[in-house]
Amino acid sequence: MSKETLVINDANILFDLMSIGLLESFCKVPIEKYTTDLVIHEIKQPDQIKAVDSCVVNKHIFEKTFSFEELIKISQLQQKEHAQSLSLTDCSVWFLAKELNGILLTGDSKLRKIASDDSIQVHGILYVLKLIVDNNIVPPHKMVEKLNDLMKINDRLPELECEKYIAEWEAD
Repeated sequence: MSKETLVINDANILFDLMSIGLLESFCKVPIEKYTTDLVIHEIKQPDQIKAVDSCVVNKHIFEKTFSFEELIKISQLQQKEHAQSLSLTDCSVWFLAKELNGILLTGDSKLRKIASDDSIQVHGILYVLKLIVDNNIVPPHKMVEKLNDLMKINDRLPELECEKYIAEWEAD
């Protein structure tokens, strides 16, 4: 499986997509999408659980459940000096991205840096939104609305990059 067709989702990507009503649209992007059982367990709101469960049941997102041995390896990743600030859940998606040679999708800056330093390709929510537009699932003008909505609720987004995408999509 090539890196361009396989992604591993951190919880914050799923939360961002659900917050702007684009999880179902993301599921239509023709790539293999994974997350971990530890990420799934972070989802607490019943409507969000239902939405993600639907994606898993319909095999739009594959849920990786770890063996005891794999959990030990994940825990060992977390014990590394530079990774101690990461949660076990963060380390689980980092581990899976390494194992599957996939792209890690996260908005967590610490996780992004550590995974990048470990030679893992890392992207955030803007990459995901671009995939949705590029695959003609949501039209550019509608994605401008969605990105503006997301910018109101996620103040960690890179403002200049968001503005670049908005300008590009408004021109389409």
